Amino acid sequence: MPKAAAASKPEALGFAGAWNRFFFAERDPRLASVLRIGYGVLLLIYLAIWIPDLRMWFSDTGLMPVVDGRLIINEDAPSLIAWLPQHDWLLFLCFGLFFASAVALLVGWQTRVQAVLVLFWLTAFQHRNIAIVDGEDTIFRLFAFYLALCPAGWAYSVDARLRKGDPVPPIPWGLRLFQIQMSVIYLSSAIEKSSGHDWTSGKALYYVARLDDSFGRLPVPDFLFTHLGLIKLMTWSVLVLEWALPVLLWMKRSRKAAIVVGIVFHLSVDYTMNLFLFHWIMILGLLSFAELDELAFWRKK
Repeated sequence: MPKAAAASKPEALGFAGAWNRFFFAERDPRLASVLRIGYGVLLLIYLAIWIPDLRMWFSDTGLMPVVDGRLIINEDAPSLIAWLPQHDWLLFLCFGLFFASAVALLVGWQTRVQAVLVLFWLTAFQHRNIAIVDGEDTIFRLFAFYLALCPAGWAYSVDARLRKGDPVPPIPWGLRLFQIQMSVIYLSSAIEKSSGHDWTSGKALYYVARLDDSFGRLPVPDFLFTHLGLIKLMTWSVLVLEWALPVLLWMKRSRKAAIVVGIVFHLSVDYTMNLFLFHWIMILGLLSFAELDELAFWRKK
């Protein structure tokens, strides 16, 4: 709707008005494009790691033959990779098309179509071997869906270069879905941690620090995880943070601080634990709560 017409239209009251203000209030659509670029970079790293082991994870000659793969997932779960004849050349062709869509999404060519294709290919490969899928993979899939609902090619893209005229900026209502998803992730994690004993007793990080396969990615001072008082303080701090972020991120006064604290938290865990891109995709999700002019790297001089 043109801005002049929108300004002259009376604002709806009650639930409908609150709904419209929440999802369809004016906001700089370029933030969706920034998220698209960040997502595209992470997705290409994600796919590059697959390349050496593509046959091992997704072919019939690998660790998960297609028959076994269908036994550990819902039989109706869609997966083009599982339905196609199990030939290596078809597997590499599908992966090549997937990689091409990821590159096209990064540069913003036919952006909405590429986001849908990325979602399609992520689903196809992840459902082919669900045994290697974790929370990080699920977030990649969800964010592709949300990007398809955003004007992610509005700026910093080939689509923007090819666009003619001076159209009215779209409302990036899909950014709300990123925000809701992030809140759900933090809240569900807090509920799950609080329902057990290790986190509420303050001892969870003691056990985490002794996971040889995932902890100790980079050097960490020994005293942090040998002194029980410090361990309890850090454990409870994580729990409090995950309870607090779903609230503080939505409050105007605390939003900026919550974003910064959340980013520092994820960088700290990424420093100590080998969780691949999980914390980086979470940081990208946190940026959906920011405004474009708050991101110094993108701010106009």
